[in-house]
Amino acid sequence: MDVDALARALYLPGGPAHKSLGRLFGPRVYQADGLVDRAWLGQQVFASPARLKRLNGLMFPLLRKALRGIIQEQRQAGQGKLAFDMAVLFPAQAQTLMHAVILVEAPLALRVQRLRQGRGLPLGRAKAQARSLAILPAWRRQCRLVIKNTGSSGDMSAPLSRFLSTFRGPKPSDALCRLTKKRPSASSAD
Repeated sequence: MDVDALARALYLPGGPAHKSLGRLFGPRVYQADGLVDRAWLGQQVFASPARLKRLNGLMFPLLRKALRGIIQEQRQAGQGKLAFDMAVLFPAQAQTLMHAVILVEAPLALRVQRLRQGRGLPLGRAKAQARSLAILPAWRRQCRLVIKNTGSSGDMSAPLSRFLSTFRGPKPSDALCRLTKKRPSASSAD
């Protein structure tokens, strides 16, 4: 599951973050159609650590609540393992919801390049966004597997497949989280 898509759903009119974003950032956060202007919001928060902290203070509890709900629904339905693509897993303190964490990381320069190419971000914003998601050593130690990705997403397929073929959680419905630091153009999380 792409947790960035989940966050976008929380921003939609009627979603739990929509009105709060207006209170935090003013009416400029909305486009003419009432949707949150994510490009404008990104410019604001990645230019200011204080604004990013305010946004995260709103969004992280909402994301954890949504993830708990998804995990609970899967367990109740007797579904198999879940995989979450979530770049903000540790900053959001959501790792405690997961049975295992796989970290897929790429060097800063490559993450910046992917943000520029995949999202069309200007260099300064891409650098700020990539730096805001730096992995701390304490977080890395909590990961079951760390995959270095210096090429395409296909380059990480073999080590990830080997791990998943041997992964056994205590129950088939336990959540598995894949934390990514890559930014492919198709989809990704902030």
